Amino acid sequence: MEKPVLLFDNRFDDGTPTVLWPGTEAGYDVLNLKDLRPYTFWKSAGTSPTHIIIDCGVGKSADSVAVLGHNLATVGATIQVLCSDDNFVADTTVALGPFTVNNDKAFFRAFASQTKRYWKFYLSGLTAAPQLAVLIVGNRLQFPRYLMKGYDPQPEQIHGSSTRSQTGQPLGAEVRYIEHQFRARFQRVTDAFFTGTFKPAWDAHISKLKPFFWVWDYGTHPDEVYFVKVPDKFSLKAPFDPVRRTLDLSFEGIKE
Repeated sequence: MEKPVLLFDNRFDDGTPTVLWPGTEAGYDVLNLKDLRPYTFWKSAGTSPTHIIIDCGVGKSADSVAVLGHNLATVGATIQVLCSDDNFVADTTVALGPFTVNNDKAFFRAFASQTKRYWKFYLSGLTAAPQLAVLIVGNRLQFPRYLMKGYDPQPEQIHGSSTRSQTGQPLGAEVRYIEHQFRARFQRVTDAFFTGTFKPAWDAHISKLKPFFWVWDYGTHPDEVYFVKVPDKFSLKAPFDPVRRTLDLSFEGIKE
């Protein structure tokens, strides 16, 4: 079992990604990979091994990757994360992989931290053109405590409507989407973690209502990866009890 993580830090925000061999399909801009929108896509121009590369300018670290809105299981992709200090000429480090995924839902993988100038998301073994909506390679924020008792890992709320006849018989229904609504509570969190790690993440990203990946236990439940944000009117509170703090968070996201 692993402690929960958030992932939004992204090396692909450190510059403009480039795609080598075979390039990008017209109408599927590579910048779509980093706009955090699950409905805008990048798509390869072919099936040859695909290299999505970012030059960070200086050495930058990463220890995790997450992908949303992809077809990598369908196209049989073998996935690797590589890094380098010389644009993969003589220095290439395999940070993660090779590995495959079992379905086209969001996935997350953790790996040993590396610090390099260039990072590459590499796909091979393709039977058709791959496409992705969101790609993050960066540093995970891992909570120092496990979730408090009572966490529900798969809550679902239906957003839709239905009609019935005068005798109560179902006539039809429309489900617009199904929403996950998580409540993640952490007890006895140190003030150092809250002020030094969580609060900077809150100020820079979470409080701006930007989405991120939520993975509550990637060791025992690796397929339970969600793309979420805090509710629009969420109030951050972390009271002392009496020496450490209780952190009570809420996340919401659309079921894939």
